[in-house]
Amino acid sequence: MITRRTSGLILLGLLPLFLGCGRGWGNVSGTVRYKGNPLPNGTITFYDEKNQAQSGHIESDGKYTVSKIAPGKVKITVTAPMPVFLPGDQTAKKQFVNMPNLPAHYGDAEKSGLNRDVTSGNQTLDLDLD
Repeated sequence: MITRRTSGLILLGLLPLFLGCGRGWGNVSGTVRYKGNPLPNGTITFYDEKNQAQSGHIESDGKYTVSKIAPGKVKITVTAPMPVFLPGDQTAKKQFVNMPNLPAHYGDAEKSGLNRDVTSGNQTLDLDLD
């Protein structure tokens, strides 16, 4: 005969099966373009409905990947590094040769205009900025 305690432990162990794994996470990848060209460097950040942020680096070909984004409506920001280098530092200067002057509003979640829906699982989201 199964005791109450044993029954409780069994139900507690099965609880995750009844509840499922939650809504899961969204994993987003894609390309960021500015005026038709891949953004060669920067950061992309996704803000979920609770204003929790997940960020990723934008590579030299404009590609990015951001994982563990809560599904639902998100606001997105895109920022590019400011070209700051010491006199005579030619290496750093070369990194910014093709860096466009990205408008500041893309760095503000409330003003960027980059509002999208993220679902659980893997998805592609390309962004074309003006």
